[in-house]
Amino acid sequence: DAEAPWRCDRCLGAAAQEIVATVLDGRIVVAGGIERGVVPTVRVYDPAADVWGELPELPEPRHHVQLVAFAGDLYALGGMRDLGFDALRTAWVLRAGADAWTPIAALPRARAAGFAGVVEGRIVLVGGHGAGRADTDKLEAGRPALLYDPAEDAWSEGALMPTPREHCAGFVHEGELWVLGGRPLTLEPTFDTVEIYDPAEDRWRAGPAMASGHGGFAAAAAGGRAWAVGGEERARALDLVEELDLESETWRSHA
Repeated sequence: DAEAPWRCDRCLGAAAQEIVATVLDGRIVVAGGIERGVVPTVRVYDPAADVWGELPELPEPRHHVQLVAFAGDLYALGGMRDLGFDALRTAWVLRAGADAWTPIAALPRARAAGFAGVVEGRIVLVGGHGAGRADTDKLEAGRPALLYDPAEDAWSEGALMPTPREHCAGFVHEGELWVLGGRPLTLEPTFDTVEIYDPAEDRWRAGPAMASGHGGFAAAAAGGRAWAVGGEERARALDLVEELDLESETWRSHA
């Protein structure tokens, strides 16, 4: 029910920021982030039991890493190692049932604070920022879509995202990857733009703009609807929630 109130489930167990989350076999996985320092911790939440546990740690501490689940495995892509905020090319996989992460082919470009999803058997990483000497260079480095074929352990590059952005969010719907909001390499302005990538055609198209800009936020889709939740601005964290009807491609805001 879209009008049902929020509820509070069991807390994460640590005060953390710049984390990343994905869903694996009906459980929520949260990786890395900044606590008192950058951590390699991987936590997993079972909503049915309202219980947190832990998975094997990342090989190195990471924040702003891109995390995605595919075919029962977890992939940690890029991110940053320390508070120098330099994007990395490293990539690891945690196979189902394994007790340690293993390296996979490095990203063709360093990437952090982007969004990754699975479309038609490939992992697609979009947005974020890469290496560069100036902020503009870093954003431009984050524009190409990066596509990973797990069967071949190989990356390729796709079309440039029209709007350079990082701290964006997204979801996958009907064979396309939707990228929402984000911002440049500052806390403001935040974007309301939505852009949609079709990996089969290697083509971007414009989507329906959100009512408000969001950066550093979360998004998800289920049952024909999608949500953009929270975010931040320079002076405040946001409690904004927007809901998208994916059939009509129209947004509405929730208080």
